[in-house]
Amino acid sequence: MAQVTAQRVPHIKLGIASYVLPGCKVSGDLPVVQAHDHGIMIGAIDGIGHGESAAAAADKARRIIAANASKPILQVVQRCHQELQSTRGVVMSLASIDYADQSLDWVGIGNVQALLIRADHSANPGRIELLLRSGVVGAQLPALQFETIAIEDSDLLIFATDGLRRGFADGLGTDGEAPSLARAILEQHRRGDDDALVVVARLT
Repeated sequence: MAQVTAQRVPHIKLGIASYVLPGCKVSGDLPVVQAHDHGIMIGAIDGIGHGESAAAAADKARRIIAANASKPILQVVQRCHQELQSTRGVVMSLASIDYADQSLDWVGIGNVQALLIRADHSANPGRIELLLRSGVVGAQLPALQFETIAIEDSDLLIFATDGLRRGFADGLGTDGEAPSLARAILEQHRRGDDDALVVVARLT
């Protein structure tokens, strides 16, 4: 079953679309969106496997991230790794947005895709994809390194779990509202044999 939600968050317009693998009651793919005094932490988490155990791992990661959202992004990932070792573990991509600096730090462990699409059509490059590092948070954490990127109003930040086919953003029209874009990506590119999650954030 597919579900699309819109959410009000300071400084971003947010759309989230999710799909639960048939036969499962809950999804192991969860969004995390947590505002704090100087910015916001946003991303997508994919619990290893399917069903309740995957969902429990993803939910624990989400709660840890939300409770530590104002901290440096690598500290947050390391905290997740320490506290998820009794679970199946997760893969995830996270971005920490700093409003004052107009920048984001992001990091990816596993296969949750993330990309930034520039609102300025003359920007070069017009699209930046997050470099993903192999590993599992809670089981085998790779050497961590984040990237810092300058951002501007109306830039589009997208996260997609591996329930989506790669190349989902090829030819994507980016002028729509965030919930509509999330729905379109999910409907057109979900594989159907796994949980799937799309998080779309328009920066404002």
